Amino acid sequence: MKSNKGISTVIMIAVIFLVGVTVGGVMYFVGYQNRKIEPKPTTENSQTPATQEDISNSLDENVIESELDNTKLDDVEGDLSTVESDASKIK
Repeated sequence: MKSNKGISTVIMIAVIFLVGVTVGGVMYFVGYQNRKIEPKPTTENSQTPATQEDISNSLDENVIESELDNTKLDDVEGDLSTVESDASKIK
């Protein structure tokens, strides 16, 4: 019977380890669920889009065609260079 002397110590260490892992897992899960994603503050260089006329929800082909005809695509190169400069500022 002397060979069973240390088994209770091993069982107690295993139980304490399992309780610690369980408590740590619960704390991690609760902390993960309570994390809030805060929006990044806007930079001073951010541009607001130019005001446009409201787009109708019409399915009429003539209305859609007139809206497409009134769409301005003047400064595509300028817009692309602005996007590239903004993208280069991202770290």
